Amino acid sequence: MHTSILNSQAIYAEEKKPFFRLTFSDKNITIAVLENVQDFMKKGDTLNHCLFTNEYFKEKDSLIFSPRIDNILVETIEVSLSKMVILQCRGLKNENSKHHKVILNLMKNNLYQVQTRMKKQKQETV
Repeated sequence: MHTSILNSQAIYAEEKKPFFRLTFSDKNITIAVLENVQDFMKKGDTLNHCLFTNEYFKEKDSLIFSPRIDNILVETIEVSLSKMVILQCRGLKNENSKHHKVILNLMKNNLYQVQTRMKKQKQETV
């Protein structure tokens, strides 16, 4: 693995570790936090996104999720940690997938889980 990716992974893990293993599902849809900088590259390549090239893993206020349907990547989701809103949700070539509305609803219904982890992290650092 390239040294800069390793360095970026160490920083990313430090900043986003409280959110690692955060996953929610409904029927055949699973949405999980990206935990690895290499995953940004893989997901970006798979969906033809700028996820890696624009270094979304360096965004302190963003948390990136990977929605899958039947274990197939269909979109990526960016959530603002300060505003607790979905900033973007994009499928292949930045288009909406046919599952876009269902994915958005599942994400919106579970934003409270992100917020809960943020509150817990703040309590642990006080």
